[in-house]
Amino acid sequence: MNFMNDQAPPIPTPPAPPTSQGSLGPPEGAGRSPVWLWAVALALLGAVTYFQRPDAPDPSRTRSQAVGLAPVKAPRADALILIGKLMLAFRELSPANGAAMQDQADAMTGFDGPGMLLVAKPRDPFRFPAHERLRSTILAGENLGPDAMAKRLDQIQAQLDPESDLNQDVETLRDIYLAEQPGPAADRVDPADRAALEARHGWFARLALAHGVAQAPVRTAAVTDGLLIIGIIALAMTAVGVAGLTGFVMLILAVVALVSGRLPFRFRRPRPATEWPAAADPSDGLSKAPSSVWLETVVVFLAGFLGLKLVVAGIHTGWPGIDGTTLTWMSLLGQWSLLLTIFWPVFRGMPLARYQQEIGWHRGEGVLKEVGWGVLGYCAGLPLYFAMAIIVVIVMFIVSALTGGESITPDSNKVVDIVEGGTPAMLAVVFLLATVWAPIVEESIFRGALFRHLRRRWPLVVAALGSCMVFAVLHGYLVAQLFIVGTLGFWFALLREWRGSLIAPAVGHFIHNCFVLSLVIIVMSLATG
Repeated sequence: MNFMNDQAPPIPTPPAPPTSQGSLGPPEGAGRSPVWLWAVALALLGAVTYFQRPDAPDPSRTRSQAVGLAPVKAPRADALILIGKLMLAFRELSPANGAAMQDQADAMTGFDGPGMLLVAKPRDPFRFPAHERLRSTILAGENLGPDAMAKRLDQIQAQLDPESDLNQDVETLRDIYLAEQPGPAADRVDPADRAALEARHGWFARLALAHGVAQAPVRTAAVTDGLLIIGIIALAMTAVGVAGLTGFVMLILAVVALVSGRLPFRFRRPRPATEWPAAADPSDGLSKAPSSVWLETVVVFLAGFLGLKLVVAGIHTGWPGIDGTTLTWMSLLGQWSLLLTIFWPVFRGMPLARYQQEIGWHRGEGVLKEVGWGVLGYCAGLPLYFAMAIIVVIVMFIVSALTGGESITPDSNKVVDIVEGGTPAMLAVVFLLATVWAPIVEESIFRGALFRHLRRRWPLVVAALGSCMVFAVLHGYLVAQLFIVGTLGFWFALLREWRGSLIAPAVGHFIHNCFVLSLVIIVMSLATG
């Protein structure tokens, strides 16, 4: 893409075809895409949304985990390890905060306690994995006395199947926490039982075996990691606070400029009569239907995205023996091939200069200026983003209180899975996908092609909502999360309308993904056993 010129050359406008019978404006149907093309686009969107949907819990697997019959292996990185380290660190700073972190661990694993006051009724423990309840109990062992620990262990064992290996782990924990003789807990545990406990629970087992040892290395290291996590989160929250306050000021200034008519919008709204390819020879008195090349671009992207999903799924089904790491690599690397889909208009014959102008990959008022406006524009959208996040959290808590459902817990995601079992190279590819691929490809498709096509016939708000809804559902999040990511997509569409160039929304997209993903990677790297 050529950014050497200060502004992409204007698109030549062919002479307007004569109108028939003195009618004004384009002929009937101008600007409308073929019905079949919209049908294909919606069918592909539905198929991709279906494949991207979060997996519904398997009742049989959930039941198997709840009674302790599912295989259990020691976690490498885990949200409970993160909470455990924070609990130990907060306990050094303030015992009350340490208790609050224990409440969070209990809420995640199905124990009803102070952290569940918003839930109207006790939850079914058989909806939670028994090994996670056991690990949460190990964390509780840092604060609870023998009687409270005995009660929790009894609750867990009453839930277990008699054939579960976790029964032995419960007995091992009884030897650790309920024995009356003083001294290190490890001295009271049979070596075979100790090895089994460590094989299934890793860091949690080492923490339990350190019970009774004042300066155990596992506890000291956990406190150090926890304090580091607290410091990193504090720095991140400070940065977010500064950016949010800056954005709030920028948002107010933008609203004032908009109301007073001093906010220029540089996006050139397409006119159907001048769409590429040019209309037929006006001398024949006919007007060719405008091209839908940008909707075609969206269709090509959706087809490529769906095709990649089907290929990976087909390989997984056809070759059951293939390992998950190979499938993950295929999916990650295959996603880069979708970069070619954004050039569909060029493949169709559109001149490169026109392509850059229409999709938005031009310098605007200058690259540095557009980058700067992208930073400030992203900050200006943060108040709206935070407001939507707060609304979603409140609604989810209300629903939880009314239905007695589970409290909000961190959702499993690809980054956590790769930190858990992937390699640094795989994590680097995910980072590049989020910070390079997404700002280029997603902005080109959703704010470049789709927004531009919708803007031919629809007002700004409608076009922005249409593009952001497609942007949101393709991320495969839970319904509540779609509103949050959709708010971000809506704001990026407004940046596109304001600046004309895609540089500003792409910069905002990069900042958001880079910040969030970096924070997740750093924190989850410390939340290892």
